[in-house]
Order: sequence, then C-alpha cells, then structure tokens
Amino acid sequence: MEAMKTRGDFIENAEFSGNLYGTSFAAVEAVASTENEGGKVVCILDIDAQGVRQ
Repeated sequence: MEAMKTRGDFIENAEFSGNLYGTSFAAVEAVASTENEGGKVVCILDIDAQGVRQ
C-alpha cells in the first residue's frame, strides 16, 4: 500500500490505529464502468476528512 500511496493511486488515504486505509482510483473506476439492468452503477464515497487532506 505504501508503494500505491507514493504513486498517487489513491483518491484518499489515512492511517488509523496503525493500519493504512484508502480508496483507490482503480476501485472507483471499476464500479463506475459496470452496468446493471437499470444502466450505469454509481459509486458513492464515504471518506474521512483526514484521508482527503493527505
């Protein structure tokens, strides 16, 4: 995950209780590119303010 963080692969990332968490651009793009019977799927993010600042 550190390498991904260095490359800028995350929309947001944060450390919490010694663990790293993040939302990658690839994960959001994977959801956004899928479709179901009703059409495109929407990705809703619930992110931490600390992660956004980083």
